Amino acid sequence: MIPLQILQRTVSTRLLYVELWVVIFQLATVPTTLQMNAPGYLGCYEDCEGTYCVPDDRVLSHGPMDSDEQSVEWCFRRCLDSQSMSYKYAGLEIGKECFCGNNEDYNRHGKKDDSECQDRCTGNSDQICGKSRRISMYEISQGVCSNNIGPPTNGSHVITNPRSLSYNLNNFKFFGTRVDFSCDPGYTLHGASSIECIETDYNNITWSDFVPTCIENSSTTISPFTADDGASTDGYKATETNDRRKGQLETGMIVGIAVGIIAALTALLVVVICLRKKRANKRTGISEVVMDTGTRKYANSSYG
Repeated sequence: MIPLQILQRTVSTRLLYVELWVVIFQLATVPTTLQMNAPGYLGCYEDCEGTYCVPDDRVLSHGPMDSDEQSVEWCFRRCLDSQSMSYKYAGLEIGKECFCGNNEDYNRHGKKDDSECQDRCTGNSDQICGKSRRISMYEISQGVCSNNIGPPTNGSHVITNPRSLSYNLNNFKFFGTRVDFSCDPGYTLHGASSIECIETDYNNITWSDFVPTCIENSSTTISPFTADDGASTDGYKATETNDRRKGQLETGMIVGIAVGIIAALTALLVVVICLRKKRANKRTGISEVVMDTGTRKYANSSYG
């Protein structure tokens, strides 16, 4: 027979192995906390469900709205744009249901651990959409960016939705939205060429930068001549024509001044020549008179 002490030790060892396997199995099967919630997330809350649930007793009064494309963005859109009024809160349950409401007592049934909301959204498996009798609560304003994105004056922009969504919000932009900016010809972009709706802190959503401005260029840039376009640009032609006219004007002025100077010098030369001739003629006349007077005096002396 096996000694009692050895038997007890064997049983204890086997029980220890069994307990160890039970713990391992529980760790493998118990769902871990899924931190896959979009900005604006408030937590996982209990909700009533079934035939015994009075409509007014639901956490959020409006809903459910079912969709196989259910996601946080889809529910936000329904609560903001597709109803007769815009709601403050959005909630998601059992992977495909969306609820909306404004009631502040959404926690009246109690808050639960985030691990109890574990159903993945049918339209985006990276997001969590509550569970049966568990609702993933969101405050919409904390999960979207403003719609103040331009475009800038004398410019344009291109909006790219997150995950290539085919829809957007009327007065807000989804988290992850990107906006690219450009300016019209003759203007230069000053500021960020693109901005994105990002989360800078927990439930603090904002644009990554300001909308840029388009400033008019101070001078027109002349495009160089290339073999591809085969001709100068209009701006270059206009500049070339203006330069040619300016050169012609300057040349004409120089020629005119030169002609005037030459004419003045010529006139001055003529005057000088005339004066010299006049003086020479006077001198000749005086000499003749002197000679004639001398001759007469000499003749009178001889015959006197």
